[in-house]
Amino acid sequence: MTSEELRKKRSEANLTQKELADLLHSSRKTINSYENGYTIPDAKVKLINNVFNELEEIKLEKKSKNQYPELEVTKSNIDTENEFNVTSLISLQRETIEIAKELTEIIKTSQKQINKLIEIINDK
Repeated sequence: MTSEELRKKRSEANLTQKELADLLHSSRKTINSYENGYTIPDAKVKLINNVFNELEEIKLEKKSKNQYPELEVTKSNIDTENEFNVTSLISLQRETIEIAKELTEIIKTSQKQINKLIEIINDK
């Protein structure tokens, strides 16, 4: 994702840098730096895309129900349930990253144990 794409998506979602930062559990300065050309980490790109996808789904869902045909998605008009979904998605990603780290450590430990067993077998 380029800085221009981020700025465009944020603008299309009618979010301020601060509102996007809040959804990403980040700071406005971080969003500003991304929009001004600083490299966006891959993990953040995925998270940003997930937030925009969730916002788009919310917008489409409300339009399809014909409840709010002229709805513009902003942080202030996302209802509590949908705001919870975005927060849950972000939380789930964080949990997934932590689980992946734990699994990596388990794999490393298992590999060390396998190597020790191979040494013992080879020494006999």
